[in-house]
Amino acid sequence: MSVVLIGSVARNTETPRSDVDVLILTEHGVHVPSTPRRFHVHQIDRDRMVKRLVRGDDFPAWCIRYGIPIWDSGLWAEIVNSEEARVWPDWRKKLPHAARRLLLGTTLLLTGDEDASAEEMLYSVTHIARALLLRSGVFPLSRAELVQQIEEAGYPHLAMLLYKLIHERTTLPLIRQAQSYAKKLLCYLDASAYRAVVLDQKSVLARKKQFRDKKGVK
Repeated sequence: MSVVLIGSVARNTETPRSDVDVLILTEHGVHVPSTPRRFHVHQIDRDRMVKRLVRGDDFPAWCIRYGIPIWDSGLWAEIVNSEEARVWPDWRKKLPHAARRLLLGTTLLLTGDEDASAEEMLYSVTHIARALLLRSGVFPLSRAELVQQIEEAGYPHLAMLLYKLIHERTTLPLIRQAQSYAKKLLCYLDASAYRAVVLDQKSVLARKKQFRDKKGVK
């Protein structure tokens, strides 16, 4: 088993809103007990880690590049030095995550929960920023560092939105601005991927409504 410090804390760039993230890498699965708030443990076994690297998942790729091993049985070093660790992440994989967060944030906004909506918009904008950087051959760093990275990549408006969502008190105009710009960027990057998530979400809502209607009849 290996224990690795990851996330912004590993790069000493954490903000007051940052969580402490730790990766536990094992040969096989292991039970992870509940942890205190703002302390996240990510558990993954060796085979799944390698498969995700091969698929171009940027999370394990980030861990490989910037994680700090706290304790290593040799398993971590083995993966870090493997051929799979050199695979460049697929930026397209960030788009469905960004779209789902955007749609959820939009739904929450309709219910009047602005705080929860702002949180989802932050996740959506973050995924989009990471996609744009990976697409241009730049590896995304921690969320706090994304602002400068995305501005240097030629997206000052996105950088401004990301900065405000991270550091400032969110307002309804800011949430709506992030909502509009996130949708615009998703359609620019891959309109068909965004459309597929929207249609899937509509299908899920339709099935839920159908289930509620049937239950009501009974």
